[in-house]
Amino acid sequence: MDTLLTISIGQYSAVELTLKLCVALMGFLSFLLVASVSCVPREARFPLLMGGGAMAVATWFESGVWVGWKEAFELAGTSYCVTGQLLAGEDRVMAWAVGVPLILLSLGMTSFAFGKVGNHQLVRLAVVLLLLSVTSLFSVTLALLTFACAGWLLWFKMPALDLSSKKQKTGIKWALLSILLSELILFLSAYHQIPTGKTADAMLVHGELIRGVADLLSFVVPGGALLMSGLGFRTNESETVSNPLPVKEKKARPIAQPDPQTGLFGQ
Repeated sequence: MDTLLTISIGQYSAVELTLKLCVALMGFLSFLLVASVSCVPREARFPLLMGGGAMAVATWFESGVWVGWKEAFELAGTSYCVTGQLLAGEDRVMAWAVGVPLILLSLGMTSFAFGKVGNHQLVRLAVVLLLLSVTSLFSVTLALLTFACAGWLLWFKMPALDLSSKKQKTGIKWALLSILLSELILFLSAYHQIPTGKTADAMLVHGELIRGVADLLSFVVPGGALLMSGLGFRTNESETVSNPLPVKEKKARPIAQPDPQTGLFGQ
């Protein structure tokens, strides 16, 4: 038993708490995205449904990471010892490959009006995000390059709605910055540019914590941006109704009075 890898109870609890937080926040955002469909205009319903479904699938894969962590260790006295089960690292990759591209595509759908100029940009964005989903399964470097192309399309090429351009751009900005930061963290971690400790247990625990923080940045912030972007449709609609355009009042024409001498009405 002494020759097996062991970690302390505090290290095990820190990783488990991070994974629980990821699953809880992602599941809650998925519920909010789907539930908000009932209070938004028709144009925003499909993007919110697609984003909520993508978040639900990512949450399911992320829960597999949590279950794999619990099965990989068992309590042995005052520490946790490995059981021989593998950590579910592929579940985390699948969560990113499915969830992040679909959330970005949903953000693109909420940034312009359907049926108008810019639909071809949505097709380009969908193709690039499909490529991002594939490249993220194999290489962090290729995923970063593909993500840069998707961010360029979202930020510079997608025409924004007139009523909500500022809100849409703010949501897209925070989503792109958050995903970029998470990808940079994973990139630096893959090339050992982020210190994770010198012992095997420290490297394992710190690596899982870093990947957990990256998951929070990849899903929670973009999911919240998508929710605010979808709800912005209702805000803009209500502002338009509550502040209608001023209507010019017609001046009343004076009533003709009869001439006191002739008794006839003047022309």
